[in-house]
Amino acid sequence: IYQQLSIDKNIANQWYWLSNSYHLWCKYQQAIECQNQCLTIRQHLNNQADIALAYFQLASIYQDWGKYEQAINYYQQSKDIYQQLGKYQNVARILSWLASCYQDLKDYQKAIEYRQESLNLHQQLNQQQGIAVNYRKIAESQISLAKNISNQAEISELLTKAEENTNQAIKINIEHEY
Repeated sequence: IYQQLSIDKNIANQWYWLSNSYHLWCKYQQAIECQNQCLTIRQHLNNQADIALAYFQLASIYQDWGKYEQAINYYQQSKDIYQQLGKYQNVARILSWLASCYQDLKDYQKAIEYRQESLNLHQQLNQQQGIAVNYRKIAESQISLAKNISNQAEISELLTKAEENTNQAIKINIEHEY
């Protein structure tokens, strides 16, 4: 039975790499089909980390394809599994990808919320580069949001916060030579 499980895992990995190739070639439908084959085998093997990775890969393909609602759904499933497994670095990374989807959907407020959640987690994990990136990305979302509202007081507040966040990112980048 161990030999069969090893063979199944290798087959799942082959589907993964084939999916990855199609993804890189922007053949999204084929990439999804291969990744779903990979996911099915990984679900059969019941390795939760591999299942989370398969969901992440599906989300990434859908995001690049511009199908953000599907991407969000799969990112959320991946995040939930990683959270249950206590893999908080992966959770922080997926929160950033969720923010990116919302940024692409022009839901800047939601993008800021997910970036802030990712920032908080990176701070708990003491991951300085992730902290710096999230400060910068939050600032970008705040600037985008400011461009899409008409209340001058809100615009001014957002731009002030964006400047503060950018300065935080620069400070961290200088201190840690990123």
